[in-house]
Amino acid sequence: MRLTWLPMTARILTGFVGGYILSAIVALFLAKALPAVRLEAVLTGAMIGFVINVVAIIWAFAARNTWRACLGILIP
Repeated sequence: MRLTWLPMTARILTGFVGGYILSAIVALFLAKALPAVRLEAVLTGAMIGFVINVVAIIWAFAARNTWRACLGILIP
């Protein structure tokens, strides 16, 4: 029996969970690192985090294979 659902499930989990973790880390880093008022830095970090989350999801499904999708999100 072939597990044809496993690569798609791995891409979905990589895109959503990995993208969420990556965007949260970037948002936290930008909120601390940006030289602005705290509110503006947090909002800017959150907005860029949303963009990174969407890009990570797109990358998870656009990558050539599942391992490349996982590495492309987990390495950064």
